[in-house]
Amino acid sequence: MRRYYYEAAFEATIPDAEKPERWYLCLISSYQRYGGPEEGGWWQTMSTVEKYKVYASMDLAYEAKAQMEALAVMLTDMGRREYGDMCLRQMEMLDRKGLDADYLPIDDGPSVYYIAVCEELPIYETEPSHYE
Repeated sequence: MRRYYYEAAFEATIPDAEKPERWYLCLISSYQRYGGPEEGGWWQTMSTVEKYKVYASMDLAYEAKAQMEALAVMLTDMGRREYGDMCLRQMEMLDRKGLDADYLPIDDGPSVYYIAVCEELPIYETEPSHYE
């Protein structure tokens, strides 16, 4: 009740008062993780907020997003190349040792990066799978 009184008094004194805005510009990475062998196998998307910055308005956040989109493309391309290089090294090791591809665990694949503008900071489930 007391809070309402202070808010009402503030609004009576300053009728054009506004609530503060908060917008998050987030660099998010996502990858497909193997969920399990049930029903022929299934995958789930795992995401992580790698970095974020807070902006005072939606317009400022979207301006920054336009500038940062090239970074997400570059990081995704770099991740695909690194993943491809890792796969080649694994295949060479399997050939050298005479092992089948089933010797290695199922791989998650490369990360994909993207930029998002959000009103709240995204929180993602990061629990490890019991298949790992």
